[in-house]
Parts: sequence; structure tokens; C-alpha cells
Amino acid sequence: MNGIVYPLSYSNNTADYDMNDSNYCILNNNILEKYQNKILENNEVSVFRITHHNKEIGITNCIYLTSKEFTAPGLNIYIPFSKLDELMANIQDSVLIDYYNPPQASHMKLKPLCKEFYDIDDVKENLENIITKYYPVIQIGDILTFRYDDKDITIKVESLEPDHVCRTTNTDLNVDFVPPDKGVLPEPEPPKVQPKSDIQQKSEIPLHPGYRLSEHMDKETTTDEDSEELSAEDIRLKRLAYFE
Repeated sequence: MNGIVYPLSYSNNTADYDMNDSNYCILNNNILEKYQNKILENNEVSVFRITHHNKEIGITNCIYLTSKEFTAPGLNIYIPFSKLDELMANIQDSVLIDYYNPPQASHMKLKPLCKEFYDIDDVKENLENIITKYYPVIQIGDILTFRYDDKDITIKVESLEPDHVCRTTNTDLNVDFVPPDKGVLPEPEPPKVQPKSDIQQKSEIPLHPGYRLSEHMDKETTTDEDSEELSAEDIRLKRLAYFE
């Protein structure tokens, strides 16, 4: 079914939060009437695929959103501004909307895109609550944005199971994290180089505490008498003097 796309800022939505930080949209009543049977058959949140073909560059893009309301007038639909960029669509471009029934997510991998992510307490529980509330449907490559403790947090969906698009509600979701890209976290400071003047040079290093090699070596001591060279006659006279 065709629709005319606008950013959410053009709508009078009744949400008590900024829907731009979500995967919600506002659709028109014509869409509700066309797909109401499928919507009623499924107890899960209603997911819609929105497709746009950019004729200038010849690229077709799809996004998957959950309808918060069916109150848009005429053929209008309202989506988050970031999703308008993903579609490569301009305001008032024509798009195709159809009902989509993805499976429940069983496993996902997320990549932190900011250092503030690491300030979140009990990160898995908090993320589960945030994702199920604001992002009831996600796809691989989605950038999830939310506020925590007055800080803007962004994370990227790196992988999903069992499909590239999944619901996040009413499921036992297993979340893992992959390391952030280089530069997200501050680099560790290099070790300080000790100035040469501070390095104590030791002329002798003991082999063992309290052990000095010189204390355990027999030292040869020489005297002038030991080093004197004697003639045969001198030796004879010394012998005679010894036996007298």
C-alpha cells in the first residue's frame, strides 16, 4: 500500500517520550483497515515494512517499524528522522507499506558506539527494558539511541538470530557485546620513561643477599721475601744457618 512519508516532527503524536529515539511510527487509518485481520490474528506488536526506491541513484531501501497509532491523515505516515535518512527519502516521497511478521529474537550482539555506554549499571537488565520499550522490532545494522542518566547512549545491532529482522518483545533474549571500534574508549597512557639520572648504577651486584664473592675467595698475599730470587750459594748458606 502506498503512503506519503514525513518525519515525526510533522505529527501531533500523543507519546510521552521522543519517538525519534525509537522504532515506532504513526500510520494512517487506511493501512489499519487493509491489514486489520492480520493484526488481530497476531497478539504481538504490529510490524510494518516500509520500502522506498530512490530513482536518482537507483537504490531501494527497507526499514521495519512498529505502529504506535493509526491516526495520520490521508496517506501520510510519520517516521523517525533517522529512518528517513536510512530510506534515502525526502519529505513527501512516496513509499510502500506492507504488514510484516518477523520471529522473536533469541540472540543479538550489540556494539557500543560511545564511552558513556560503560557507565550503565546492570547493563543487560537496563538494556533489555529499554529495547523492549522503545525498539520492539529491530534489524541488523540498526543504531539504537536512548538517554541514560542524562547521557546520550548509542549502540549498533551487529547480529541477530534467528533472522535479520526480529521482534524483541515476549522473548527470552540473550544479549552479548562486541568490542567497540578503536577510539571509542580512551587509549591507555604509555608508561613513563625514568630519566637516566634517576637510575642508580651499581658497580657490583651481590650474587645473593649478604653474599659477596670477595669475602669467600682465598686471597693470595705476596711478600717481598716470597718474591726474592735466591742463588745456589744463598740457598746453601740458609741451610747451614738452619741446622746450626
